[in-house]
Amino acid sequence: MSEPWFVVQDHVYQPFEDVLPLHKFTVRLSVRDVPDIIPILRSYSDEQILAMRLAMAAHWSAFLWPREAGGRAYEYTIKALRLRLHNLAAEYY
Repeated sequence: MSEPWFVVQDHVYQPFEDVLPLHKFTVRLSVRDVPDIIPILRSYSDEQILAMRLAMAAHWSAFLWPREAGGRAYEYTIKALRLRLHNLAAEYY
């Protein structure tokens, strides 16, 4: 089963952040949280980790490119670009 993602970055936009519920299967930490990373990660219950694994399992194909392997990264890329174009166009009206 897929593992949750642990992202340690400040002010970095993740791929498909605007089209996928990344908050359901990632733990986003600030660089300043690194000294406390073990207690932070241990604070997640088994139920929370299971929910994150299930959410990741539901969206794994978004990060896989080969279509013959079930990948949907191309479709998610197009969806994200369309959303950005729509949002960009909305700023000018």
